[in-house]
Amino acid sequence: MASGLLSSCCDNRPRALSTSQGLGGAEAAEEVPAQELEDLRQPKMMCYQCEQTNAGKGCTTTGVCKKSPTTAGLQDLQVLYALRLCQLATAFGPENPFEAECRHLILESMFATLTNVNFDNARFEAYLKQSAALAEKMEKKLENHSGPYRKETGKPFPPAPASLPKVLPTESKALLVAAAPAGLLSRSEVVANEDIFGVLEMCVYGLKGVMAYFYHAEHLQVNDQHPAAQEDKAAAYGEVERTEVYQELYRVGAFLCSAGNSKATEETLNAGLGEASDIGAIWE
Repeated sequence: MASGLLSSCCDNRPRALSTSQGLGGAEAAEEVPAQELEDLRQPKMMCYQCEQTNAGKGCTTTGVCKKSPTTAGLQDLQVLYALRLCQLATAFGPENPFEAECRHLILESMFATLTNVNFDNARFEAYLKQSAALAEKMEKKLENHSGPYRKETGKPFPPAPASLPKVLPTESKALLVAAAPAGLLSRSEVVANEDIFGVLEMCVYGLKGVMAYFYHAEHLQVNDQHPAAQEDKAAAYGEVERTEVYQELYRVGAFLCSAGNSKATEETLNAGLGEASDIGAIWE
């Protein structure tokens, strides 16, 4: 990442949450001033996901692909929720009672965040609500589950990144306020080292790509009844291979959820490169 790129672009720092009712009837932290909510009609963004970004640096007002700042904010938050679900799935290990839900929601929502794939804001709000509800169920179940994370650390599950809202608002404008800390610029300040943050983000985009391909493979595996497709999928992979792929994707996502939302070191960078290379190894 070019030095000073993030600091030279628009700000996307956290702002106060609304008192809108959250999932489960709880209330979020603080009231958002009326003017600030009004400003959310044109929220700030930073997206450098594709090679067509503005001036080769990043889109900060509207995407070259026509992605709106609102969509960008919702996508940033959904990526973080998907990585959080990877964390929780890893805490369960192979004995995850929510495995089917995790597989479907993580793959589909991560695929949807790729450029030009899905700019439907209502659909992203639905993904976010599903993700928050699933994360809550998994955390409650892990409280009394002796999974690998508990055996290793003595704790039921890893703490959620501070960038995730404690309670997900249900009102659209308040949801955008809650999404601000998950934005690229805000998280880069937490990691603090631009080079390390850039590598970790590159790994996130690599994970998105692998999940997109695997989403298509799973769709073919389940839905395509054409005889040629049946022959292909019979030779492609079975349940053992499928489970192995999901476990590796969860593990990499869990690492990126933690490392990409905390103070980074060179050891973090090296571990990130190792985790990224492991993604490719599962296909060999």
